Amino acid sequence: MPHTEAMSIAEYRKPAFTVAFDTMPPSLNNLYASITVKGVTRRVMSNSARVWKDGAVLVIRNAGRLRGFDIAPKQPFAIEMVYTAPNVLVWDLDGKAKILVDSFCDAFGVDDRYLMELRQRKQRGAVNVHMTVTLL
Repeated sequence: MPHTEAMSIAEYRKPAFTVAFDTMPPSLNNLYASITVKGVTRRVMSNSARVWKDGAVLVIRNAGRLRGFDIAPKQPFAIEMVYTAPNVLVWDLDGKAKILVDSFCDAFGVDDRYLMELRQRKQRGAVNVHMTVTLL
């Protein structure tokens, strides 16, 4: 049997909606800060990451509402992300997904354990992030 390239999410399911961001999400290295209170050190979301995530949740929620998107709490879903930037070789692809997935889940009150497929790619161009969500 000949090897065939994997189909993209959009090829076998109709995307529920796509949302675009004009800023890059913070990388995983910048998501968390260590704080020490009474000798106990904890990891918490950094202020800059919190601000970005709060904005992303609002954008995602509004984009979904404008398109009449709704998702049941236990509905399996897939996400495809395309990161566009002029300097794609200076950051890791996998370090930007967590905050975007968490933002989607917070926007619609779903648990990321129902994320069944995550695809990502990066390409050169003006800064832009497209996230397409598909219900499975």
